[in-house]
Amino acid sequence: MAVKELAETVILQSIEDLWDKEQRKECGTFFCSQGFSFWADAAKIKISDRRKILSLILYSMTHGKSPSQGIHV
Repeated sequence: MAVKELAETVILQSIEDLWDKEQRKECGTFFCSQGFSFWADAAKIKISDRRKILSLILYSMTHGKSPSQGIHV
């Protein structure tokens, strides 16, 4: 697996894990620390797209939306 694909997988799994009560705190730490930045660099995600991802996560966590309910922008 290429590094970019691995990085994308780590980020997507972390997003999914946000909705698991047992994983939420660890995932929140991931997105608020250098973890997300490291893997986003490896995935070659632009800064503007990182901001969008983090904004969607913050919005969904504060408004109680899960990925299965969908987030419309």
